[in-house]
Amino acid sequence: MTKTPVGLIQTVLGPVNPENLGITMAHEHLLLDITCYVQQAEAASDRTYRNTLIKMDNLGNLPERFQYSLENMTLLDEDAAIEEAYEFKLAGGQSFVDTTSGGLIGRDPLGLARISRATGINIVMGSGYYVWQSHPEDMNDKSVESIAEEIKNEIENGVKDTGIKPGVIGEIGCSWPLHPNELKSLEAAAIAQKNTGAAMTLHPVGPREAKDKILDVIQTAGADCNKVIFGHCDHYSDQYDVLNLLKAGCYIELDVFGWEDTSLELIMPSAKFGNDQERIQNIGQIIEMGFGDKILIAQDVCQKWQYHRYGGKGFSHILDNIIHRFKSSGFSDSDINNLLVNNPKTAFAF
Repeated sequence: MTKTPVGLIQTVLGPVNPENLGITMAHEHLLLDITCYVQQAEAASDRTYRNTLIKMDNLGNLPERFQYSLENMTLLDEDAAIEEAYEFKLAGGQSFVDTTSGGLIGRDPLGLARISRATGINIVMGSGYYVWQSHPEDMNDKSVESIAEEIKNEIENGVKDTGIKPGVIGEIGCSWPLHPNELKSLEAAAIAQKNTGAAMTLHPVGPREAKDKILDVIQTAGADCNKVIFGHCDHYSDQYDVLNLLKAGCYIELDVFGWEDTSLELIMPSAKFGNDQERIQNIGQIIEMGFGDKILIAQDVCQKWQYHRYGGKGFSHILDNIIHRFKSSGFSDSDINNLLVNNPKTAFAF
């Protein structure tokens, strides 16, 4: 007999009916440590960011230098997370998918449960492993089979002794080219997806060739593409670059709404971040192509400069600032409801 909640959404406070998920952001982070990305700056003046607190006089420089700042790359304050998340609640939001997976990036099952109780927001927690820089020290010793079993055990029995169960596999980190341990992690996640019925959400970077490789790997491992989400598809300006994913049954996710600082492209030249208006236009094109039921959206809040308290657009940006732009761009109420409610409740149900 299956130990997964077939037909339900698994949150950190237990299973819920998909009809109760409501307005959902499909890719966010409430508690997180991505200092695995922090680098030593070449220029002496940029090295000041490493241990400097975020202030108004340095905030404007952070998007271009985020990889130098230890402070910026951590979301560790539960009270701050509650305050920021509650802005989403006040704007009408009801659910988050927190895609912080296992390893060294600070996944916090008990913390997420406390945030969920404090805010009344449903929170779906992740499982599996992110990019290779965040993998545990013994990752070389893990096999595909052992990782798949780890994920399956968490989903069925909870993370360690917390009893709190993930409701999604991922986000599974995929650098380009794929690191050998990322390939192992990806294959294991696909096997666990097949064995549990959970949705799997991916962190792909790089050119079209990268996501095509990922698609091949997960299909070969037996994943159900109807439960696979390709995150960060904002980076593909030509929607025909994601057409093969859609035809395979996958969801595509435009999840960095609010990321409009083009200086980010200096750090990650392979990624075209674009702006929110381009994201709206891209979603409109995908709907016109007949795949309106395969799109998910979010803001991927994962750094402090995105918080309201630091002048960022926060977790409520889509609800506060984007919905009316969807409407003025010709989206129907049905289109918007699919993006916010119907697609997530289908994607994340077991």
